[in-house]
Amino acid sequence: MKAGILTFHDADNYGAVLQAYALTQWLKQNNVDAEIVNYQSKIYRKYKTFRKHLYKKAPYILGVDIIKYRNKNRRNKNFASFRKSYLPTSKDMYCKKEDFNGITDKYDYFICGSDQIWNPEITKGLDPVYFLDFVKSPEKKIAYAPSVALKKLTEFQIADISDYTSSFASLAIREQE
Repeated sequence: MKAGILTFHDADNYGAVLQAYALTQWLKQNNVDAEIVNYQSKIYRKYKTFRKHLYKKAPYILGVDIIKYRNKNRRNKNFASFRKSYLPTSKDMYCKKEDFNGITDKYDYFICGSDQIWNPEITKGLDPVYFLDFVKSPEKKIAYAPSVALKKLTEFQIADISDYTSSFASLAIREQE
């Protein structure tokens, strides 16, 4: 069995990297060949050493980035080294939904989670990729502890989440809400 995992694997954040590592290790111990699908969503820009996308709106951030450069650069390198050594990641990179055409033949099933992959504030709106909307076979879709992490959602967000999650074979989430 081969599983493709969609999660926040490339964020320079201890929780994100450790949960990705833990899931891949647990699957490996249970004889599942798992790899993290290298989805580079737009949210990873905030972890870059120089956050150029913010400079126009908030020029002072350039100064902050320069002051914090040495520490942030070392931290980024340490995270990159850990990911390279311990996170099995697909060779192919996926940047937008269209890139996922044909990927379903590469894996027996897909796991989304854990982490706050369903939090619309983090993902700049609900990201259909983290709901595995490119997977047409419900039996291939598993949600493992994804989080919305918000106490309040709009009616539209609730409706969208309900639509997205209605096609999962297995759904285990963090919050009762």
